[in-house]
Amino acid sequence: MKVSKSTNVISHDVSSALRFLAEELHKPEYLTTAWYIEIIDKWFNLMTSKNPVMALSKLKPLVYKEAISFLNEFIDIMRKLKVGAKTLWKPSQSGSILATTSILQIQDIFLNDRGFKFLLTSRFTQDCLENLFCVSRSKNVVPNALQVKNN
Repeated sequence: MKVSKSTNVISHDVSSALRFLAEELHKPEYLTTAWYIEIIDKWFNLMTSKNPVMALSKLKPLVYKEAISFLNEFIDIMRKLKVGAKTLWKPSQSGSILATTSILQIQDIFLNDRGFKFLLTSRFTQDCLENLFCVSRSKNVVPNALQVKNN
């Protein structure tokens, strides 16, 4: 999966551009997409924090409370989300709810029970695994078990 392409589309810049176009072209329907992109962008930033500034931390209680509140609201949004004409439940809804719930439980353990100062949520992503597969496939497009082991 090319995450960089997704993050180029799901970004604050695109959301702002859609809001601008909604106003300029008198197309209020663009605002829904802008809102959704904003929500996903904020969620992605919280779920992939790589430095203490964006990390979940109790050092700034107001920011921490806002982040936890947002993540809980995100779960509600994903539960109530209706996709397509038939309003079917999508695997992405289950995945994002599961990931968010897991991070909320993990942060509670590390910040409350174990007394950590902050939690870098990027450490819980599959980036390392994706990098390993990428390196393995760069040598052999469809590697067998022995080639993966040797690489």
